[in-house]
Amino acid sequence: MDKALKILLNLMKCPVCGGQIDGTASPFNCAFDKFHYRVAINQFDLLNRINRETVEFYDKLHRYSIIQRHNYDNLNIETGSTSIIITVVDAEHNIDTRQKSKIFEYDKLLFDFKKTNITKLANKIKTILVFQ
Repeated sequence: MDKALKILLNLMKCPVCGGQIDGTASPFNCAFDKFHYRVAINQFDLLNRINRETVEFYDKLHRYSIIQRHNYDNLNIETGSTSIIITVVDAEHNIDTRQKSKIFEYDKLLFDFKKTNITKLANKIKTILVFQ
């Protein structure tokens, strides 16, 4: 792993638990729970740009999965898309297969995972869903 990538990973924290981002190859993930936060970084790009970020967390009744895909144009301008998947779960976080998951797709990046935590994520998702 090159030095610039290692520095980038050391600066990143899991938005769910605040844990260190770890791994030896992309996708890298939260050291405490690999499903909390996963990030795919293009290691062959000199800029070590993020290609995809996935965050997963639970409340009492739901599992929330957020997937952000990052794209860069020739001028290095970042665009992307966000998917939010809401799945009904039981108290032990088992998926309720009788319930259909809700999927919301957006043609822009909605979250900055470097500047957030689980409370902010939950509040932002609830706000987004109010306007659906």
